[in-house]
Amino acid sequence: MTDPLRHVKPAVRALKPYTLAARQAPIKINQNENPFELPDAMKRRVLERALARPWGRYPEFDPRELTAALAQLAGWRPDGVLAGNGSNELIEALLLVTVGPGTRVVIPEPTFTLYALLTSILGGESVRVSLGPDLEYDVDTIAQARRQREAAVTIVCSPNNPTGGTLSRDEVARLCVEGDGLVVIDEAYHEFSGESVVPLLAEHENLVVLRTFSKAMSLAGLRVGYLLASPALVREIDKARLPYNINFFSQMAALAVLEERGEMESSVARLRRLRDALFADLQRLRGIRAYPSRANFILIELEDREPRAVFESLYAAGVLVRDVSTYPRLGRCLRVSVGTEAENEALLAGLRRALGEMPARAAAGAREERCPNAESDVRTEPRRCARGKGAWSARRARRTSVSSSIWTARAARRSPPASGSSITCSPPWPSMATSISTCVARATCTWTRTTRWRTSASRSGRPCAKPWATSAGSGASGTPTSPWTRRSRAA
Repeated sequence: MTDPLRHVKPAVRALKPYTLAARQAPIKINQNENPFELPDAMKRRVLERALARPWGRYPEFDPRELTAALAQLAGWRPDGVLAGNGSNELIEALLLVTVGPGTRVVIPEPTFTLYALLTSILGGESVRVSLGPDLEYDVDTIAQARRQREAAVTIVCSPNNPTGGTLSRDEVARLCVEGDGLVVIDEAYHEFSGESVVPLLAEHENLVVLRTFSKAMSLAGLRVGYLLASPALVREIDKARLPYNINFFSQMAALAVLEERGEMESSVARLRRLRDALFADLQRLRGIRAYPSRANFILIELEDREPRAVFESLYAAGVLVRDVSTYPRLGRCLRVSVGTEAENEALLAGLRRALGEMPARAAAGAREERCPNAESDVRTEPRRCARGKGAWSARRARRTSVSSSIWTARAARRSPPASGSSITCSPPWPSMATSISTCVARATCTWTRTTRWRTSASRSGRPCAKPWATSAGSGASGTPTSPWTRRSRAA
C-alpha cells in the first residue's frame, strides 16, 4: 500500500503544528481578544448591508473601498496597503515571496511562534535571537544578527506576544539601516501601546508593517488584517495573495468599524486602564512576577508553582488562560489577556486560590495557625491572623477580604452569620446557576470586628440571588453548610 505521507517534505513532518487546545470556559482570557463586543446597532447595520447584497457572487477581487479606508486610518498611501484574511495570511504571503531553502530569517524569541513555523515550512533558517534578561528587546543583538547572518528578513512583534515589550521608533529605524534585508514589524497590538512605526515607511523602503482587526477592533471572528509597505514591495507580495481572500461580510464589518472609530478608541482606552489596574493587582500577589506590558495581555511568572497545575486550577474555576511554559525561557509562565472588570476579578481570585491551595515546589504545604486573642490586620502583618478568631491558613490570608478560602469557611462555622446578613458575589457566575444562588461558588465576604458578615461590593454590581443558603434551603441565619461550604473550598 502506498504511503501518501512520503510525499510530504521531511522538514514539514518534523515540525510541531501551531495548535491551541479546544477548550472553552465562562471566562476566556487566553487569546488576547477584545472582551467588549461591538454595539448591536453596528452589527445590525452590517447585517442589513449583507442582506442587500447577492451572496452567490464573489466579493471584490481588489477591495478598493476597504484599502482606501485602511490607508486613511494608517496615514499611508493606498497603493502601499494590502488587505488580507487576517494578518496571518499576510505573514504567509510575505514569507512566500522572500523565503526559500537556506534563506535566513532573524526572529527574536520568545515571540509569536507562527513566524518560525512558516519559515521552516518554506525551507528557510530561523536565526533565533534571545531577549534580554528582563525579556526586553536587545536591539544590539538583533542588529548584529542581521549583519552577520545576512538575513533576508527580520520579524519583530511590537508589542511582543507574549512578553508585552516594544521596540522604539528609533530602534526600528536603526534596524532598517543595519543590513539590507526586510524589517517586518508586527503591530497587532499597537493600539494598546499608542506607538507605531508607520511614519518610518516614507524613509525606509525595506520596512513592512503588519496590523490586524482581531485585537483592538473586536473582529477576531471575521479575520481581517492589513500590510503597509512601499508600493513596489506590496505589488510583489500581492502575487502570493489568494484571489477573493476577504469575504464581503468581513469587508463590510471592517468598514463599519472604521466608520465609527470612536467605539474602538473608547474600548482601547478602557482596556488600557483595566490592564494597568490588573498589573498592579498581580504585582501584589506573592509568588508571582508580572511583566510590564504595552499590549492587552500580561505575562506572569510563577516563582514556586508549576504553571500547568495553576493553569488547570484556573480552568477548573472557569477561567481559561494561556500556558506559555513551552516557549523558550518561559518555563514558569502563563499569559493572561486583559478582560472585563469581572473577568479580571475572577482571574485574581482564581490565582489566590491556586497559590494558596497548591503545595509549593520547595514547601511542604500551608501550615495551620490559631488566631491570637488580639486582632490584627493582615494588610500590615501578613504572617498574622485576619480580623476575628478561628483557624487560618498563613499562606492564604493576605488581606482582610478573604475570598472563598479555607479560613473563611472555618471561621464561618465558629461564628455563624447574623440574621439579616448577606453576601454579594464577585464576579457573577451565571453559568453556574443553582437553587442556591447564581454565583455562590464565587462569594466574596469580609469578616468584620463584630464577627458578622457584611456585604462585599461586587464590581459588577450583580448580587447573589439569595442572601444566604444552607443545606436545608435558603435563609438568613444558621451555620453555612454544604453545598456552599463544599463549593467554596473546592472552587
